[in-house]
Amino acid sequence: ASVSNALFREANDRLEKVFGFTVGRVPLSMEESLAAKYKDRLYLINNVVDDEAGTHSINLHSAHVDTSIEKGVLMIVLAFAFCKGFPIHKKKKGGGTTSNVRWITEFDLYSLLHRVDENIPGEPPSEEGRKKRGGRHSLSSHQDITGAAQTPDIDALLEKFVHLDYLLKEKIEPPESSLESSALVGDDGKLTAYAMGPRAAMEIGRRQIIYFCSNVLGEQAPDPTMLAEIEEDEALDNDEGDVEEENYEEEEEVIEEERGKAKRVKRER
Repeated sequence: ASVSNALFREANDRLEKVFGFTVGRVPLSMEESLAAKYKDRLYLINNVVDDEAGTHSINLHSAHVDTSIEKGVLMIVLAFAFCKGFPIHKKKKGGGTTSNVRWITEFDLYSLLHRVDENIPGEPPSEEGRKKRGGRHSLSSHQDITGAAQTPDIDALLEKFVHLDYLLKEKIEPPESSLESSALVGDDGKLTAYAMGPRAAMEIGRRQIIYFCSNVLGEQAPDPTMLAEIEEDEALDNDEGDVEEENYEEEEEVIEEERGKAKRVKRER
């Protein structure tokens, strides 16, 4: 384990120095809120430092119009999930509960997206619609001069975001404060809901979502209470990074000792 961890760290350091990318695991602050399948996943993150004008981001995301549209939709969905969503309290291994992920039901999400663009359906697809080949499309299929549709296919985009771990999608029990009618709840008494996924948490982060919401609303600065909500989690993730650094140094010492022993054995032979 020590050798494999050291090799992973060495490869990660070289990747960052050459390309500006890093490979990381799910943030510790999210880990206990996620299903087990996410625990061992690794994500390639672009950590290239951008200037104040965002030149790197503009060059990266404006190369293709479709990509720019997708990133814009993702930011809006994440903003709705954070601002209009609700936490689900799950039991932690060491006792207590955790609720670092905020969920928004698909009915609320589609309703809000419809307010942003009336061509987006105001309700999620039915079960029959999900099974239908090709699915449904947004009401507007008109394309601009670049060939990109003015209104994206939200059904397809949400599934794509879930597949890439930008979003989480689960069946949840409707909260008491939810306004969903009983007719919208499935036979199992649950609703489909979305939340920020681990890749979005690492690439974008809740802090950037808060500043995005502030800019959209025309505010000079984000709400301090919203920033305070995420500072504790950021501190936890930073502490995790410090522990990993210490473990890496200890592993390097062990490897050097093993190398020294191997050299001494060769000399004795």
